[in-house]
Amino acid sequence: MGGAVSSGRDNNELVDNLVNGHYIRTRKVENVFRALDRADYMTPEARDQAYKDLAWRNGPLHLSSPCIYSEVMEGLELRTGLSFLNVGSGTGYLSTMAGLIIGSTGISHGVENNPAVVEYAVKKLCQFIEKCAALDDFDFCEPKFYCGNGLCLAPLQSGYDRVYCGAACPPDYENYFKNLIKVGGVLVFPLNDTLQQVKRVSEDKWVSRELLNVSFATLHMPHRDLPPDSVRLGQLTLLLSVDSDHEMIPFFFNDNNGRDEQDIQLMVIDTLCPLQCRSGFSKKPKILSGTTIALVTLRQDVKSHLPSNFTSYGALETETQ
Repeated sequence: MGGAVSSGRDNNELVDNLVNGHYIRTRKVENVFRALDRADYMTPEARDQAYKDLAWRNGPLHLSSPCIYSEVMEGLELRTGLSFLNVGSGTGYLSTMAGLIIGSTGISHGVENNPAVVEYAVKKLCQFIEKCAALDDFDFCEPKFYCGNGLCLAPLQSGYDRVYCGAACPPDYENYFKNLIKVGGVLVFPLNDTLQQVKRVSEDKWVSRELLNVSFATLHMPHRDLPPDSVRLGQLTLLLSVDSDHEMIPFFFNDNNGRDEQDIQLMVIDTLCPLQCRSGFSKKPKILSGTTIALVTLRQDVKSHLPSNFTSYGALETETQ
């Protein structure tokens, strides 16, 4: 699908047309579309096609039409601090736009089946970080790309706030995708030739609405010899602080690496020291002085039982051991 709006002479004119056509409806989505020049994610010989409202393909590389990406970005209802999973992340174009909205307290994971496409996405991300002048205007969540089949994700300790699938969902996998989002989360994916927005309203209830008629290639089915949990994503880890006048209260739960509460307390560190943890993490959070922090992996159902003097500063990512 494409051709819903007129072609632009450059990226800004293309965005103007998407706004005038009501495909882009919010300022935050408009801002990230302007920050990323679509041509930068295409091969050099295809740059003259970049500002047309058409899908682009070159071998395994693919970009959906701008009107579809606009509907996806609006339908995801992204905001600061959310976790985002992009299944079929391709060139990384959409993951990078999402990262400009969810910011450095968010998490952005992309899963792509083709190793060459993952390499291309990493290259384009590096070029964006190095050359994009507009990046100074954003608090950016750098996407992390994983190579593997998105239908073979290892069980998640916690669902994602937002999930997008960039290829048509096989009918038998509808519930698989719905269960990737946590309660309150949003899934946008192509199903039965429609782009659908699905919201999880309880553990066993979802509500959906159709956004757009689309035609997507179907996700590659995993090879029968491929383990169903062959793709392991980074953990979603909360950064918590406790006022320095209080003692650290013991944690009475385990994370998925089997650490007990005593082991977790050994990870408590002082902000006057370098912010490090044996698990490691990719982003340096902004912490108020005079606090003590701990890196703890929590299930969603225990967050509500935290002591009242704990404050969540957002999510960090730790490597799966």
